[in-house]
Amino acid sequence: MERRRLARPTIAFCALVIGALLAGCTPQGPAAPVETATPTTAPIATTTTAPSPTPTPTPTETPATQAQPIEYGCDALLPLQGVYDLNPNLSVVPDDAPPAGTLAATLVAGLGVACDLVHNSNGQVLRVAAATPGSDALAALRAAGGDAYDLGAAGFEARSTGTAILAFRGDLVLTAEADAYFGVDELAAALSTAISAVG
Repeated sequence: MERRRLARPTIAFCALVIGALLAGCTPQGPAAPVETATPTTAPIATTTTAPSPTPTPTPTETPATQAQPIEYGCDALLPLQGVYDLNPNLSVVPDDAPPAGTLAATLVAGLGVACDLVHNSNGQVLRVAAATPGSDALAALRAAGGDAYDLGAAGFEARSTGTAILAFRGDLVLTAEADAYFGVDELAAALSTAISAVG
């Protein structure tokens, strides 16, 4: 009798334990997703090579040209017929040493030629000169050349100071200058004669 009594509680206890175990195995709702930290990719440091600066070109200056000997003398620069057409009372006299400070002196120093048109009656002098004196001398002559003057000679740029006229073409310069006795028109006529002679 006592064994039967003991067995019942044991059976009941086992049934209780089995029920509890089965309850734990009952399927439940889907588990909530577990958040996992998304691995962050650190930016990969890249070495960039800075472009090398482009060198700025240095402006190149045109080299200065030197004086060159002129190719003709007074007989070619002021031919007798051209001078006679200007004024029959003029004579051509070569001048190797014009007075200091004159345009003729500057051009002779630049390996040029100077020719005096001498008035036979009163000795007044109109000086005509020509040279290829080099770029520095040309620049100085242009700067001191005065106002633009219409000489009417194709290919030449002329300037006048009132007592002198300068005509430029390339590296060649021709001048006519005088004291007050000769006017600008006479200077222009003498210079035009020289320009026609050199071509």
